[in-house]
Amino acid sequence: MQTSFVALLAVAASFASALPHGGGSYEVSIPEPIQPEPIKGDYKGAYKPKPTLPEPTKGDHNATLPVPTCEDGKVKPHKVKLGETLTTIAEKYDSGICNIAKLNNLADPNFIDPDQELQIPTHVCEKEKDNTSCIKPEATATCVKDGKDSYIIKPKDTYTSVAQGLGITTKSLEDANPDAPAEKLQIGQEIKVPVC
Repeated sequence: MQTSFVALLAVAASFASALPHGGGSYEVSIPEPIQPEPIKGDYKGAYKPKPTLPEPTKGDHNATLPVPTCEDGKVKPHKVKLGETLTTIAEKYDSGICNIAKLNNLADPNFIDPDQELQIPTHVCEKEKDNTSCIKPEATATCVKDGKDSYIIKPKDTYTSVAQGLGITTKSLEDANPDAPAEKLQIGQEIKVPVC
């Protein structure tokens, strides 16, 4: 049981007043003050209140409080790994798909190569994140109107990229070429294009 120093003095004084007055002397022992125990846990020092924003002054009814601003992060280099897409890279660096595509002059954000070096804008502010402006809408046409009936495969071409360039569905282009599977397309190969 802990007793305060003041309480002990009060008790000692009451004993002293109850004793007869005279030539005798009396000894009173006062215990040493109790030392506080050390604080355990994650003590981080004295309490410091968080700073508060200034209040508008009286009479200034139209005053506005400061608005936090956002600053984009640094541009970092990134070497594309097998299986990565611009979507996974954008998520990793808190960026936008089209922010990355524009900075790297990518014609189609759906096609990046393993070991390709990209510059990545990091920690892009929410209002500036762009995940849509560079994405071409999916085609619904199944044939090309008044176009050529063949196409020569170029480096990095896939059925999807060729179909997007022609404005037709990938399925319609693949269906027009049953003898040329997607995984066996080669540079210089001629494929058929469905024409309306």
